[in-house]
Amino acid sequence: MNLNAVCPICDGESVHEMSVSNWGEMRRCMSSELIFANPMTLPETPESLYNKAYQGVFENPGMKEYSERITLRLEMKRANIDPEKLLFWGAYDQAKTWLQKNVPKGSVVLDIGCGIGGWLSTLHKKGFMPVGLDVAKEVVDIRTDEGFEVWHGTVDSIEPDWKHPAVCTCFFVMQHLPDPVGFLATIRSKFPKATLVISVWNKFPAPQKLSAASLPPRTLTWWGPKSLKKALEKAGYRVNLVSEPIGASEFAMPRIIRQLIPRDQRPAFYYRLLSIYYTIKPAVFLPFKFWKRLTTRTRTSTVLAIGEPC
Repeated sequence: MNLNAVCPICDGESVHEMSVSNWGEMRRCMSSELIFANPMTLPETPESLYNKAYQGVFENPGMKEYSERITLRLEMKRANIDPEKLLFWGAYDQAKTWLQKNVPKGSVVLDIGCGIGGWLSTLHKKGFMPVGLDVAKEVVDIRTDEGFEVWHGTVDSIEPDWKHPAVCTCFFVMQHLPDPVGFLATIRSKFPKATLVISVWNKFPAPQKLSAASLPPRTLTWWGPKSLKKALEKAGYRVNLVSEPIGASEFAMPRIIRQLIPRDQRPAFYYRLLSIYYTIKPAVFLPFKFWKRLTTRTRTSTVLAIGEPC
């Protein structure tokens, strides 16, 4: 462990934030406000690590959710429910609105770290030409079977002239990366004319609730508006927007309901009710969320930024 670890964004000095069992520590940069793991490494390549996670063979408790996403996706498919109904507000909704206002229909949009959510489907429905990228072969096979063109590998593995996107999107990927600025700079280099729409979990000044998912190896960095803006600028983007939209996690299904019905016992109508719940709850509770934010000054769960290549 390097007790003098410098910030991966600005190379600034950092201080100890907290110890992490079986890993090392989290450190806070005094300049960028990024909180980052020390050491900033992964135990194996991203392709291997996250494919194991989706297959359910990686034992770290923070990675368990990935295999559960596969199970949920299959269950929803059997119930004939579109997965996009479960996640599109907050950063996704704001990104969708911006795309519709600023990008011609028919434009290629590359989603980096596409996963198995419904964003590619939404792009297609709104008249764009969506393509994806993911490091997990399990995900690539699923999306390819659904008719999408998805690159398997990291951004730097993309072959020249594969695609020429007008926009690259990237949702909730940055916290996984040992070199976040290098990642952004590679996107900037590979796609020098593409606008970047990117979102991160808002962990500034620190997560309210710590779990294995908030810690290494799954999460190497905790972001906020200032640190995301600095990272984009360091990578060669002019930041036109930094916002803090209400995030999907702020409308999660109550835990007691999830516990009452074990996953292997959930009938098809459960997922129909779930989709209705996620459709109605934001509209009903959004005024309360804004009021709470104004009166208690709590943060949103997400940060979204839009950068233009300089």
